[in-house]
Amino acid sequence: MPDSSALLSGRLTKRSMAWLIVAVMAVSPSEFLSDGVGPFKLTLLPRLVFLAALLAGLLTDRITPIRAGRAFLALGVITCLGWSIGSTVDPGRAGVETVGYGTIMPLLTMLVAPRTTRRRWSVAVAALMLGTGSFRLLPDAPITLMQSFAIIATHAAALLTLDAHTDRAEEAGQLADLDPLTGLENRRPMVRRLTTVTAAIDDTGPGATVLMIDLDHFKALNDTRGHAAGDATLVEIAEILAHAIRPGDAVCRWGGEEFLVLLGRADLDAARHTAERIRAAISRTDVTASIGAAQGVPGELVEQWIARADAALYTAKQDGRDRVVLASDDCRDAAEDILGEVVHRSS
Repeated sequence: MPDSSALLSGRLTKRSMAWLIVAVMAVSPSEFLSDGVGPFKLTLLPRLVFLAALLAGLLTDRITPIRAGRAFLALGVITCLGWSIGSTVDPGRAGVETVGYGTIMPLLTMLVAPRTTRRRWSVAVAALMLGTGSFRLLPDAPITLMQSFAIIATHAAALLTLDAHTDRAEEAGQLADLDPLTGLENRRPMVRRLTTVTAAIDDTGPGATVLMIDLDHFKALNDTRGHAAGDATLVEIAEILAHAIRPGDAVCRWGGEEFLVLLGRADLDAARHTAERIRAAISRTDVTASIGAAQGVPGELVEQWIARADAALYTAKQDGRDRVVLASDDCRDAAEDILGEVVHRSS
């Protein structure tokens, strides 16, 4: 999980953050139309320059949406403090400013603050906005301040409730994507990942390779030593695979005693070395493993890619098990037979 979480996963995108910055830049010059030309208005130009630089960095990918949001939040807090000290406005406008900042800034805080502390930070920012409003509204407009407090408190309660529900939804989504025994991803998120990878494969780079791994004689292990021993072995194999891959690679429990490893930016030669290391590590446990490796090719469907790796795995089984087989033209023919059988069974 990232260090911060949007209310709904992925909602703080580069586009949404850019539009927020543009909106604030568009309305900021209206400060000159308000009553009371105080020293705070002299900071308008530096603030606009800062926002323009932030927008440029965001659009050129020099800064992430989360970091841009945090910088924007810091500017908003500083702006509120400066507004409370260096501005003279009527109570009505002060009330509008208090409610506006008091609802927008805590929401932004929830989007960009570290996940474990985002609620505390959001409440703290809301309290700061109310404190700023108190400075402008007391003692002349206590009723407006009370109304502002009620609006912000209601907004905060709704925001925290939504965030709590989102936490549960995120957790449920994560659990649905994880194998409960091994803690690895299951097939569903891996298929999504493979779909993304296949769309990016071309002839200019090493591409990517999948390893289909099947534990040899696993049923015999379950029958002779019991399912508890079989489960312990699966957990051990999952740990071996998780430690064998590089950052950016992925591993999942494909089903039963089958695992799939995605090696990004790896041709068949590099994948063979990795597969042999995995095979050797597994052979030191209670089981051995047969591995089929297939490099992705441009224009290939995920099903075709996996079928070629599966065909190579079948060849490894036929050749005596505990070995690595690379997908070849013969595997491509076998893969077509496998796909045809799958289509026949599903029709």
